[in-house]
Amino acid sequence: MTKKLTGFIILWVVFFSILWGLDENGLFSYRTIEIFFGEELSLPQEYSTTKVDIAELGQRKRKEREIEEDFPQVQRQTDKKQRQVTRKKTSQKKPRPTQKQQPTQKQQPTQKKQSSPILDEIIPLYKRGDFYTCLHKIKQRKQNSFELKNLKKKCMRLILLIEDLSQKASFHGKITVIKMSNGKEYIGKIVANGVENIDFQSEWGTFPLPKSRIANKTSLDSEQFRQQLSKKFKQQIRSLSPKNHRQVVLFIEDVYKNNLPHLIVQAVERLERKNIDIIKDLIEYKASKIYRSYLWCETMGQKQRSQKFRNRILDKYPNSQAAREIKEQSLQRVAPPVRVVQRETVKRLPKVAGAASDKTKKANKYYGVAFKHLKKSFPGEPNADRELAKAKENFQKACKYYQEALSLQPNNTNLQKQLQQSMEYYHHCIKQTRLE
Repeated sequence: MTKKLTGFIILWVVFFSILWGLDENGLFSYRTIEIFFGEELSLPQEYSTTKVDIAELGQRKRKEREIEEDFPQVQRQTDKKQRQVTRKKTSQKKPRPTQKQQPTQKQQPTQKKQSSPILDEIIPLYKRGDFYTCLHKIKQRKQNSFELKNLKKKCMRLILLIEDLSQKASFHGKITVIKMSNGKEYIGKIVANGVENIDFQSEWGTFPLPKSRIANKTSLDSEQFRQQLSKKFKQQIRSLSPKNHRQVVLFIEDVYKNNLPHLIVQAVERLERKNIDIIKDLIEYKASKIYRSYLWCETMGQKQRSQKFRNRILDKYPNSQAAREIKEQSLQRVAPPVRVVQRETVKRLPKVAGAASDKTKKANKYYGVAFKHLKKSFPGEPNADRELAKAKENFQKACKYYQEALSLQPNNTNLQKQLQQSMEYYHHCIKQTRLE
């Protein structure tokens, strides 16, 4: 069975190989296939159904080769160029029927936004550090744009930071910088040169300086000295941190006193990149400083000074935390005297994390010891005077460490309240000591 199958396959292979050799085009001609199958082929519309004669095709190819050999070479090149041009034309992509052809418009040059003449007049004043004139100009204008409102708010807050500062006297021409042996530095002019002393005019007035204590003396031009000072402050701006409010406030005060207010604007603009509310935080820090002075005067019985600090906080810084604390205190009842509350116990003392934790622990320790001695100092108790003296001594130490802890964390309200209470007890001990 296998022999018959292999013989049949070999017969078919030989037959089709003969047909392949007869076809010059390398494909079976339609005519040969039709003869073999005995019927016409039904081909798709894309294909031609014309019958091909192999002999005629061979004759046509021979004639084309003879013509190409006799045809000039220049004509061939021109024909190639024409073919390339036609190919390029046909290869260009036509727009789709769904896409709309938009007319090409010439690109017009972009025009810069025109700045308002009001800002052109006010912004240079702000950059120069003339906040008072800048605020006066804004108030005169009737326009209330966003830029003017923001600039007005900045000027008002910066004025609060510098309103209680005095600027040093500015000298012209040659000035003298004197450095003393103790490290102090005086800037001004020499008025008179005596045998042992020199009369020196500085920004604070005229006073004598002993020659034996002068370590170094240099003379500079006032403009040159101003440039050196400005360069020094610009280097300090890079080291300012928006989290260290005390450092920033001291820098602003130092710059303003040396008649360089334009550097305040540069420092604020640099710090605002990290903290957009830096001016608001500085105002809060300054209000807390005044509030601590108010607490001190209040506990020490200095009513006039405490009332002065209180009014200043409520008038200048009404939205600060210090103002809210004062308003809350005014609503609370007056605490009873210490001598009346004999069974009073020590409340929970504040716990602080960070750099102020060690100072707070020491202060809490002294406060607890002082409170125990204070309970033993009531009238009728044995050794009341000695216990009162020990209570006063420990309350004084507690106040000292609470103040140091508060300087590291000035916005801690628990420390502020504890310091106020410690001062009240300390002041009470002083009064009782003097009475007895």
